[in-house]
Amino acid sequence: MGRGIRVARAVGRAVVLCWLALPCLATVVDADRGRDSTLAALAVPGKWTVLMFWSVDCTICEAEMPEYAELARSDADIAVVGISVDGEARAEAVRSELERHGASFPNHLTDPFRLEPEYSARAGEPFRGTPTFWLLSPEGLLVGMNTGPMRVSALRAFIARKTRAR
Repeated sequence: MGRGIRVARAVGRAVVLCWLALPCLATVVDADRGRDSTLAALAVPGKWTVLMFWSVDCTICEAEMPEYAELARSDADIAVVGISVDGEARAEAVRSELERHGASFPNHLTDPFRLEPEYSARAGEPFRGTPTFWLLSPEGLLVGMNTGPMRVSALRAFIARKTRAR
């Protein structure tokens, strides 16, 4: 599959994808399979998966992006998946931010209104803002979440504790 950002657009009750040039995917629709995608479907089987909810206007996100980009490149047991909540209108700003930080991990583009129903159902609370991190187990289960800054070292320590407890 080529590098690009798929933007989900609601058309009535259907969702249509539009391609923009960026290493990304869509939050609501999985174009490769031709069906709706869920946050759980973003889990990488057999790996710990970090879902990083971020925005181009988030200074904490900007500060942490390089560290997560490096984690994605350097740790074969951990997958990083970004979810920008900037919406389709800010796709160019999202592209620039990812390129500036060398973030080549998959990124999805959505907006808080499309994200909220599934986020609340899975997390048991509303989406509060960026950055927010979810940790999915190698089996795809939500095992941790954090709203606010989260250093990669803290994430690694959490994964180590969860791994020992398995």
